[in-house]
Amino acid sequence: MTLNVSRNGIYFATTRDHYFPGMNVIVTLSFRSDDSIQEEYIGDVVRLERLAESKWGVAIRILMPYNP
Repeated sequence: MTLNVSRNGIYFATTRDHYFPGMNVIVTLSFRSDDSIQEEYIGDVVRLERLAESKWGVAIRILMPYNP
C-alpha cells in the first residue's frame, strides 16, 4: 500500500522482508488503474521501518526514468 508519494520518492508498506538500504529497484507509477501509460523509474531504497502487523515501511528515492 502506498503511504506517500512525492516528485523524488515513494514510501509504501509491504509484508515482504527482502528490501535493504542501497537496493536498486524499478518503480512503475500509474495514478489511475485505467491508465494505459505507466511510467517506470530506477530508484534505490533509502530507508526501512518496521511497522505494525508484520509490515515494513520502505522509502525509495527515484533516480531517473527507466528506458530499457
